[in-house]
Amino acid sequence: MLVLAVLALTATVAAACGSSPGPTAAPTSTTVVYGTGDLGSVYCTPTGTGSQKACGGLVPAPAGVTDRIALARTTVPSGTVIHGTLVVENRSGHQIALLDPHGCQPSMAVALTSATLAPVVGFSAICIGRPLVLYPGATRFPADVITTALGCIPGTTSDASASVPACLPGGGPPPLATGTYHAVLVGRGLALPPASIKVTLSAGK
Repeated sequence: MLVLAVLALTATVAAACGSSPGPTAAPTSTTVVYGTGDLGSVYCTPTGTGSQKACGGLVPAPAGVTDRIALARTTVPSGTVIHGTLVVENRSGHQIALLDPHGCQPSMAVALTSATLAPVVGFSAICIGRPLVLYPGATRFPADVITTALGCIPGTTSDASASVPACLPGGGPPPLATGTYHAVLVGRGLALPPASIKVTLSAGK
């Protein structure tokens, strides 16, 4: 399994002076299990509770909240950084403060995945004690997607069964294999809806 690289998202909306956070999303637990098949069986999987599904480590979003991933380009040479934005719409009429079940700001990123490759994300263990606030209207988070492997094994060859590929001669990680992927929202204790957009990686520069 290749390791897929991501960059964490950073909020770009400033807090309103004197405003106080709105309701906090109720903490829930979720488990994501990845396997083969279409995107649904890789990114979203049944939880065992009715028709509910767990997607990308996300937890149920507050009412009135939707989101989407917007990318500058959706067809790029493999190894290219794709600049994009996560656009979150809050139509609840009030601001919403998101905290994970530990009282920390939830972590999020956008990662590439395919029918057989799970989106792999490394989140910081540092707890940020302030909530992630969604103001009424649109909140935008920069989301750069890296289309190279997250890590690599030094040398020119590696075991074909290894989950981490061999490094390039210059020491850097190699680009991902060409083909069709989806850029998906991945979180840790993040109460936002699942979001995805198709991405095609081509050969050459």
